[in-house]
Order: sequence, then structure tokens, then C-alpha cells
Amino acid sequence: MDYKYLKKYILKRIGILFRKFIITPFTKLIVEIVFPFVKDKIKVSLIIAGSQKSGTTAIYHYLKQHPECQSSKKKELDFFVVDKYYQRGVDWYHKQFQFLRSKINTTLFFESSPDYLFRPKSLKRIYEYDNNMKIIILLRDPVSRAYSAYNMWLQMRETGAKHIWKYIINRESENEESLKNAKEILFGKEIISFETWVEREILLINKKVEYSFPYFIGRGLYYYQILDCYRYFPKKQVLILFDKELKDNKFAALNKLYNFLKIERIDSNILNLENFHSRRYANKLSLETEEKLREFYLPHDLKLSELIKSDLYWLKKN
Repeated sequence: MDYKYLKKYILKRIGILFRKFIITPFTKLIVEIVFPFVKDKIKVSLIIAGSQKSGTTAIYHYLKQHPECQSSKKKELDFFVVDKYYQRGVDWYHKQFQFLRSKINTTLFFESSPDYLFRPKSLKRIYEYDNNMKIIILLRDPVSRAYSAYNMWLQMRETGAKHIWKYIINRESENEESLKNAKEILFGKEIISFETWVEREILLINKKVEYSFPYFIGRGLYYYQILDCYRYFPKKQVLILFDKELKDNKFAALNKLYNFLKIERIDSNILNLENFHSRRYANKLSLETEEKLREFYLPHDLKLSELIKSDLYWLKKN
């Protein structure tokens, strides 16, 4: 018997149980005691709203390291998109932030939930919460974003999909077609190809029929999502970054972020600027499917470029 491994395993289990039954309940108790005294001073003033698979996790972790910023306890609160969370009220929302460690009066509270940009009701709810909210939107080549999302769901299928079912139910419980598609992706006997999902979704979009999960293609129609955002928030409150900026020059992208938030620039060399959620695909996207998607997205992307007054780096590939 490998006693070193057994010792390591036992210590790990003890640590998990200690956190679960001692640390977590104690922290919750402290939060309940302290919260009434600070509740009027907690206000979320920044949301990283999307898009999914475009760098929101990286920005979240980079901002967490800034001394003037305080993140939510977990990255995706989904307060403004999941009805049962929203119905718990603002106090519940504010308790999800790490205010125990904060200088309340000088802290910028923020969270990152990439579903907000895609779901119009979220933007309306955010506006009602605070019409001065600052919004960060990250954009990625919609073709590579779609294929990345497909591969993410394949990975979830391989590693055990039951834990993600709650995510689906919270968003799609009233959409039978979405639930059917989710079961097909996560639990189906056969893996449905990306090309099949592309065909299905483009057909529905072109027919202007309400389409369903997994939204591989729909999430890349940024023009309509940002147009919705601008209906609630003026452009001066919205910062749009491209994932390529984070990859090619993180320092410049972070300085743009600091200027937008009006917070002190810090030496980026002391930050942990690792890449997040990068993964290799089992198969490359076929050239035929890529060209089909680029042709589909082109008219929408041209409108997007005009809307945000910026060139789109992926259009140079056409």
C-alpha cells in the first residue's frame, strides 16, 4: 500500500470536510451578522456581461487582483438572468460579494456573468438596479467562439454532465426544445457533430424562428446583443474589448480597462496574467463549415462594425 498517497488523500478529505462543516457555516454566520451594518454601502458598479467563451474569465481574474476592486465570491452569479435568484432580492445579491475583506467606501464591486449580454431581460434588470452601471463586453471571432463552445460542451459530456444540468434547468426550464437539445448533447448515445448543429441553428435563424439551446451560432450575433445593451446604457458606460487584445497585448488592454473604470494603473508585471480555459480540440473545424459560417455572419458583422465604430479583426480573414 502507498502510505504517502493514503496520507495525502486523508488530509485532503479532512480539509474538504473542515471547510464544508466549519469554515463555510462560520463565514455565513459572520456575513449575516455584519451585513445589516454595511448593506447600504454595497453597490455593484461594474458587470462583465459577455460574451461567452471570449475572455470574461481572464478579465474577472485580472480585476480581482486590483486593490480597488472586489469581486463576487464566485465568478458567475447569474442574478439578473436566473429568475429564482433574482426573486431572492438585492440583499441576497449583495451577500454574494466579499465585503468582509473590503474597504467598503473605496471598493469597486463587480461580477462577471456572460449570459447577461445574450439575454435581453438581464440588461433591463441591470438598468433597473443601477442605470449608471458600467458594462464590459468582450468579443471574439464568432466562428471560433461557436466551435469553442461546442468543444466545451463535449468536454462536459466526457467529464460527467450531471453537475451542469442545474445550469440548463435554471435557464431553459420553459423551453422544451432547449431541454431536449441539452439532453442530446450531454447524455445522448451518439455525439452530434458541430456541422449538424450549425445546419439546425442557421435554418431557424434564417426563418426568424425562436431558436433554442445550445445557441452555438446565435451567441455570435453580437450586433443585436450590443444594440440591446445600448438601448439601456449609453456608449460611454460600455467598454468593448476584443479577445485578441488580451492575447496580443495584455498590458495595453488592462490600461484601457483601468482608464474606463477610473482606477489606478498598477504594475502589470506583478499580476498573474495566465491564460484561462484554453483547450485543444480533438478535431479541427472543417474549412467548408468555417466558410459557411463566415458567409452567414458577414452581413451581421458589417452592421456590428458600424455600430461600435471599430474594425473587426476576424473580417480580415474573409
